[in-house]
Amino acid sequence: PEGGEQGVCCTNAEDVAALLAAPLGNPSAIGEVFNCGTDEIVTYNKLVEMVGDCTGTQPEISYVDKDKAKEVKFPFRPNPEGFYVDVSKAKSTLGWSPSHSLEEDLKEYYEGFKKLKLGEAEFAGP
Repeated sequence: PEGGEQGVCCTNAEDVAALLAAPLGNPSAIGEVFNCGTDEIVTYNKLVEMVGDCTGTQPEISYVDKDKAKEVKFPFRPNPEGFYVDVSKAKSTLGWSPSHSLEEDLKEYYEGFKKLKLGEAEFAGP
């Protein structure tokens, strides 16, 4: 949707776990609410490009009309600027920061996927 220029953040589960643990024993955290995410915002176009770089391929991008997104179960959010959160409060109050980069995570995920040795039929999707 939105020509692939909608921003999104992809947060590593280890960073989520670290943020969940960060308030423990910290009096400054009492009664506070913290956003969990990353400050590494990428567009969907950039995400596809990064996946292509990881896999050594040139992905073909097809855009879905935002009104048809529900039909294909795409997690489209109506904000054309994207969906992401501000983590500055967690950084300043808790001393927490995400420690993973999307680029490195994608490489690790792809290496793990290759080890599964799935054939094209298993990976083809619907």
